[in-house]
Amino acid sequence: AEARAADAGTDGVRYVKIVRPGRAGRLLDAIERATAFDGPFRTAAVLASDDDTVTFAELPGRLLHDGLPVTDGAWRRAWRETLDAWAEAVESSRAHVGHMEVHGPADEAGMLEAWGERADAVDPAGAVRRGRALAMARRELQRLDPLEHPTLIHRDLHDKQILWREGDRPALLDVDTATAGDPALDAANLRAHATWRALQGIWTEEQAEVVREEIDRAAAHSGIRPESLAAYESGTIARLACVYAFRPRWREAAHGLAAA
Repeated sequence: AEARAADAGTDGVRYVKIVRPGRAGRLLDAIERATAFDGPFRTAAVLASDDDTVTFAELPGRLLHDGLPVTDGAWRRAWRETLDAWAEAVESSRAHVGHMEVHGPADEAGMLEAWGERADAVDPAGAVRRGRALAMARRELQRLDPLEHPTLIHRDLHDKQILWREGDRPALLDVDTATAGDPALDAANLRAHATWRALQGIWTEEQAEVVREEIDRAAAHSGIRPESLAAYESGTIARLACVYAFRPRWREAAHGLAAA
């Protein structure tokens, strides 16, 4: 959970992230692992911490989730700058992830299985369609060759984690899940979310297509294999169908996402 609070000492805004008792140390460790993101991206400064909270400084900018105009080029420019920053962080991290635990295809498949069980418990009506999507994603992940050169990955990268403002570096939020792995996972997560935002009606299809084009450009530049991108994207689509089983407003749309 996260709370926004005024900082009486500076007249600024700070954000307090509340975690389970004793888990703040894990969050601070994740922030330390994610240092390669700091530079290409703006990242939130840690102001204070205790056993179950971490306090961050505010990062100014507009969430890319909220969209920008396509006609004046702002939308493409925002995503190009974001993905250029991401590609830079991926490249600079290659020599520094050897000590990190690697999140591989088998780990992703296991996470999908757990999500499927939780979703079936709250939305049994969508179980068949989700089950097919999950099974396909697991098959695609199992086909991937072992990763030879892991990089830093965010693992939960999507449009609500990115802030943009003209003339500044993009900002990146919530690096709690950062670890070593295949950068295809982050690119695929962004790509699947673009498709989902269009299905939700939050973005236009033109906005979603611009995002996919910029992701594909950055993925090719970073040497991401198309089969890896496709496998992880199928996994993200299946996971989104599970996540939105917990949100009644979006259940029908999530059933359609799984079926597609």
